[in-house]
Amino acid sequence: MFDMKKPPDTETASTEVVTVLRERSMFEQIVFARSELSGREKGHHVLKNYVISGPDADTLQPEQFNFMAGVDGLCYAMPMSQGEAAPHPEKRDGWLVLFVAPENSVGTAVLRPVGWYEEACFAESYQHRPEPELQQYLYIVSTQAKSAYVIPGEKRASFPVIASYHFTRRWTYARSPSHSSKWRERLAELAEQIVSRKSECIRIG
Repeated sequence: MFDMKKPPDTETASTEVVTVLRERSMFEQIVFARSELSGREKGHHVLKNYVISGPDADTLQPEQFNFMAGVDGLCYAMPMSQGEAAPHPEKRDGWLVLFVAPENSVGTAVLRPVGWYEEACFAESYQHRPEPELQQYLYIVSTQAKSAYVIPGEKRASFPVIASYHFTRRWTYARSPSHSSKWRERLAELAEQIVSRKSECIRIG
């Protein structure tokens, strides 16, 4: 309780607000993963034994397979092409990973959610995908296919717009034991708002 005889300490007040919000939250650990593709995912509509071939084989990116269930029943994700150090969260499992991408190819100021993983687990470092035909591609986070959801392309415009100024890197932590600022908590609340609409989305598994 704040002492009404003196102004409340700003840092203490902020910590108390974040603590209350976390008590009401659905997910304890949330991270946003920025992608560069929107509408080009080879996910729920691709067969498990998908084989890369044809004229587009050389232009495929690992993120296009983020929502494709592997033969082991898992989905594996790499949000963008490799070029940034792998994330090393304090706790590697139990994450909500929300994938976002530019709304269009003209500018990057506006991002839209593409899909998400629940109960996701981070690998210790970049790993090769287990599918023989996809082993040239790397991944860093995975989850059970039944815990992966993709937002249909025709519905993405109805989901919240996400400002990109916090997304200077591939990964933006919204909630974790090591991240608790107010702007991150606002992102975490937005993530939970998006995930609450899972009935409108496609579950991979």
